[in-house]
Amino acid sequence: MTRSILGSAGVATMVVAVFQAVISFSPAWSSYFGAPPELVARPVLLLAAGLAATAVLVIFGVYAFSGAGVLRRLPAREAVLWAVGALFTARGLLVVPVLMIMGGLMHSDDQVPPTALQSALVSLGLGVLYLAGAWRLRKAERCRA
Repeated sequence: MTRSILGSAGVATMVVAVFQAVISFSPAWSSYFGAPPELVARPVLLLAAGLAATAVLVIFGVYAFSGAGVLRRLPAREAVLWAVGALFTARGLLVVPVLMIMGGLMHSDDQVPPTALQSALVSLGLGVLYLAGAWRLRKAERCRA
């Protein structure tokens, strides 16, 4: 079960990494997906930031694959899985204000990107996978000890 949870987290994270890399090459796409106008106006900086974000996502995915046993055990594996899970979950919890703004229950002076809801839901889903996988991994390792 741990293998499938963390394997799924790894695959999903790699898909998000590829998506991030692709939109980094297009200022129009990046703008649509919520990149700041200051970044969109500077394509070289946009590409550098996008590829840096892609690299971070790839590292997260590699750690998920390590937790799933697909790759060798990496340093601080459990701590990184917990941290990545917390990070994605925190990002995913932005679904609450996005829904409140979309529902008219909350006002925002900033424009909410059209993809904000989907992005928050994907992040929340990834966070849950990483946290569930980290929890199952900890439980499995305690049973072995």
